[in-house]
Amino acid sequence: MARAKLRWSDTKISSFADGRACLVVQFLDPQGNLFEWVPLWSQVRELFDRAANTEVVNKPDSAWLGDFAKTANDVFNKVESLGDARMVEGTFDSVQGGKLAISHAVCDERGNFDDVETEEVPPAFRLTQDFLGDWLGSQVRALVINGYAVSLSRVVRREVPKGPFEDFLGEPRKKVVRDLIEKYPPATRGAQ
Repeated sequence: MARAKLRWSDTKISSFADGRACLVVQFLDPQGNLFEWVPLWSQVRELFDRAANTEVVNKPDSAWLGDFAKTANDVFNKVESLGDARMVEGTFDSVQGGKLAISHAVCDERGNFDDVETEEVPPAFRLTQDFLGDWLGSQVRALVINGYAVSLSRVVRREVPKGPFEDFLGEPRKKVVRDLIEKYPPATRGAQ
């Protein structure tokens, strides 16, 4: 029985039923049928190691060996420093191009409302209609590691203290400002 050779198609981040992220490697057979593989990390490590060793056997002075070494170094640096680990907090407004759009109010150094900023972060989990129905419009806190939102939690709304604008703005404008501050909780410009 002849074996059909699969060719690599794509990789993506998906999630297990318990919410943990997983790597999915996609392959196509000659007829265009899609196959997916969720490898164990030990299998990924072995694949990487064997690929580098194969290239050494084929061509000891290959430029690919430098690429393997650079990738190994990049992985080491990400693991050692946890890369870009930070929190993003605000209102989960929408999904833009597959990314979570999270908006928050920006205040000046005196704590006065200055602007609204939106940050778009790709999720490391599957977006479903149920998820979007439950979470859109919520105040959220996203843990972002290496550029991906790896978890999302709801933030309990806090009472917004009355600011200096209460003294000189008319009532209609006060309501607009209060509504904006409630929708986009204050964050200091430049804070993570």
